Amino acid sequence: MTCFYVYAPLYQKNSNGIRVLYSLSELIRQQGYSSKVICYEGNREDYDLLLPTRYKQHTIAIDDNFKDDFSLANEDIVIYPETISCNPLKAKNVVRYLLNRPMYLTGRPIQYQDSDYLVAYSLRVDANVPQLFILNDDRDYFYPTDFHNKESLVCIYYGKVTDPVIRDPELKDLINTFKDKVTITREFPKTRTELGDLLRRSRLLVSLDPISNITYEATLCGTPALIVNDIFGFSSQKFNITLYGIFSNPSRYDESIKDVKFSFKECNTTIEENIKNVGKFIDDTIKHFELMSSDSEQAKPSIYRQAIISRNKIQKEVDKFRYMEYLQSQGLSNTRIINNPDYLSPAGKALKSLAISIGIKHLFIKWYIHIKNWIQSNQFIAKLFYRL
Repeated sequence: MTCFYVYAPLYQKNSNGIRVLYSLSELIRQQGYSSKVICYEGNREDYDLLLPTRYKQHTIAIDDNFKDDFSLANEDIVIYPETISCNPLKAKNVVRYLLNRPMYLTGRPIQYQDSDYLVAYSLRVDANVPQLFILNDDRDYFYPTDFHNKESLVCIYYGKVTDPVIRDPELKDLINTFKDKVTITREFPKTRTELGDLLRRSRLLVSLDPISNITYEATLCGTPALIVNDIFGFSSQKFNITLYGIFSNPSRYDESIKDVKFSFKECNTTIEENIKNVGKFIDDTIKHFELMSSDSEQAKPSIYRQAIISRNKIQKEVDKFRYMEYLQSQGLSNTRIINNPDYLSPAGKALKSLAISIGIKHLFIKWYIHIKNWIQSNQFIAKLFYRL
């Protein structure tokens, strides 16, 4: 029988994406299939401390003994998050679960194989591949309280941003209407219970991180969440669920207070759909690899196989294009892309070396992103096939 293996880092309570991977494996087992998490950080000293007891029986740690104890069957399926660019387990059947847009966190492109099956966590990650939206059940920590009982308190979360400065005068004025201000970090508050208590006391959360789950958690507590530089359009564009109380324009604060009361009810409904969503994912995934496997022996590939191969090739180009546009939106502050030789022609490599030697690497990055022939020749194709 098919076994699903979810390839994941060590469990982190403050990472929604990592927690989704462990939840996915658990939901697959609830459908009657075998599923294990393969933790590729199994040698960490805090492994036993951080991994919840409920997951230990179904988690395989990659440690010094891993290769001796583990092997994949031909029909097994490995699920990689988008932070894994290659195929470290050498699996035949690979699912790429795009929890975030590829390259945004690593700067490395995914090396899609012809038969890889792609799914996205949300429409904002990629609206052009099948969706697998899983909402972690955090209702024990994040639940609403009457807005009128909240304190004159605003919370500010900086997250993973590289330029933690609030420049909007209107937003500064809104923040200054509150008596107290608290900065939330990945280390403070220490527990999710304490975070929920803090968000319930607050009348507003301001997040400089445009894709942090804390904005949604705040709305579950009846607290509107303002996203600064909402490059993903969470406050205005379609998501897999309705994001009540999330906004980006300070002038919409009053309206968000009225909207946010619907967030917790929407959460209850969505969590009930988790098992249905995962069931569909299992059926579609198994069917995909059955079609790809049976078709691989045919002299002429079927239309389905040709479409998958073409889609995966296009996806890699689109990933790069989106990442370059993302760098531009961030003011070219992220230079990881320029350290990856995959982007450079021989002339580009030579120019990069020259730019570094004379101390103008930043100007080289700007030139490369705006003028490089790759962008000019592929932008039309990318926009033709994908909604960027």
